Amino acid sequence: MSDKHWFEVDRNGLKQLLGDRSRTFAVAELIQNAWDQDVSEVSLTIEKDQNSRAYRVTVIDDDPHGWKDIKDAFTLFKPSLKKSDPEKRGRFNLGEKLVLALCKEAEIISVDSAIAFDKSGRRLLRKRVDKGSVFSGLIDLRADEIREFGSHIKTFLAPSGITTTVDLLGDRFELRQHKRVSSFEISLPTVTSDREGNIKRTTRKTIVELFEVRDGETASIYEMGIPVVGLDGDKWHINVQQKIPLNLNRDNVTPSYLAQLRVAVLNEAGTLLTEEESTDDWVSSAAADERAQDHVVEHVLTSRFGERRVSYDPSDPEANKLAVSAGYTVISGGSLSSGFWANARRSDSIKPAGQVTPSPEAYAKSGDPEEIVSPDDWTEDQRRVLAYAQQLHRDLIGKELSVKLTKVPRQQFAACYGSSSISIASISTGPCQLTLNANNGEAWFRPSNFEGQLAVLLHEFAHHYCGDHLDYEFHDAICNLGAKLAVKLGASS
Repeated sequence: MSDKHWFEVDRNGLKQLLGDRSRTFAVAELIQNAWDQDVSEVSLTIEKDQNSRAYRVTVIDDDPHGWKDIKDAFTLFKPSLKKSDPEKRGRFNLGEKLVLALCKEAEIISVDSAIAFDKSGRRLLRKRVDKGSVFSGLIDLRADEIREFGSHIKTFLAPSGITTTVDLLGDRFELRQHKRVSSFEISLPTVTSDREGNIKRTTRKTIVELFEVRDGETASIYEMGIPVVGLDGDKWHINVQQKIPLNLNRDNVTPSYLAQLRVAVLNEAGTLLTEEESTDDWVSSAAADERAQDHVVEHVLTSRFGERRVSYDPSDPEANKLAVSAGYTVISGGSLSSGFWANARRSDSIKPAGQVTPSPEAYAKSGDPEEIVSPDDWTEDQRRVLAYAQQLHRDLIGKELSVKLTKVPRQQFAACYGSSSISIASISTGPCQLTLNANNGEAWFRPSNFEGQLAVLLHEFAHHYCGDHLDYEFHDAICNLGAKLAVKLGASS
């Protein structure tokens, strides 16, 4: 017994397996089979059968060679020319059998052969056509299924050079081209066969096209014009010009394939996204992929957060507030995924607030050594101000204060307060230290500037409680110190 007799397929059983699918998928199979031929015209007609409650579905093409092997129509999984060609839609020689499983009767008439299927079985016919092929079958369809298919087929991306006309119960139209946004070449996984006909996965370069999504349509992945996977919230139809690795039902792709496709789309057309579209989930996922290109990551971040943006800097809390006051958007850690943050850092698209709007520092980490004025060289006015600062510190804070006079550029600081190590060239009496800048000028230290001196001292002493100029605690500290001073002055008057 030869292997061709190993299996039998129960047509009714196959039909039952297809029961949960809309029967209009069969019509899509017929269209795609026609498109895979050497055709310039394809027509589809669905009309009510006069002798039954079924509908007659007819597909005609103009391939000059007609049906290449009529046995393809009834031999399940028979090796076919399509299987080895990544740029043909068929792969398992299954589509025609799924269609025939739904038909009450059917005929296929071509240039060199013809065959009929009915309740008595199959039989060869003497009918012929001059060119192309004619498929005609009776299928039980509901009116709502036909309307559904009418809407569905209008989403097909008709191949260039093929005129496809449709007549659904008298509603006649021609598939019109969608507006193409872009096309690019990329290496993607696909399906082909080896010399023995065994299906295998491979990767090859192909063209991917992006098309506008019309009103009422859902963005989808297309395999050479046929929608196969609906997408959730994507911007464009994605048309892959080769076989897509799909499941047997041809309605899903693997997560890794989808991720590769989306990041390729983002790299190619991400700069076309609007501000609102740049926040879509698919954009976030693609921008977090290590394959996302730097200029696209930059564009997405600019669309979302504007050009003036910084990342929250925990090492410099005041810098974050300074950034906000300067009109920057401060991006917190939870605003982006870890992969998106990695790409943002790699592309230098977001800098920490401490690098853009750093909080004031009296001493730069890599600055020149300061020029300290020896106490022996202090003027009387300078000595008086520094002594008053020590007494005021004891009165308001209750701690001893070390004081120091230094020479640094005036724009660097007027005064500096902290508890850092105390220089030998200073009057050291406590762990807290005040440094005044001698370059403030002689007039600054004169008694006539007492109000200005007092304002600086209260500001610096408030840093004993808070180092952040923009924190409420810092402002409260200044208020409290001022109140203490006022009470003390009032009590002594």
